[in-house]
Amino acid sequence: MDSSSPKLPLVWSMDKAKAGAADDAIARFERLFHEHWSRVYGALFRVVGDPAEAEDLALETFLRLYLRPP
Repeated sequence: MDSSSPKLPLVWSMDKAKAGAADDAIARFERLFHEHWSRVYGALFRVVGDPAEAEDLALETFLRLYLRPP
């Protein structure tokens, strides 16, 4: 496998019409996710050297940020 960033997981593509009152927070998180995915994945890939492991770690990083925003 190569070190190129995998496609963004589909789980982050959501129907904004169904998001309800959380639209703004979700939209901000989606924007943050899309803007930083490649850099986070790339940094983790350089550390672990395994594309699947780097993807798992990147997803966990964003999940933690989503669950406990600053």
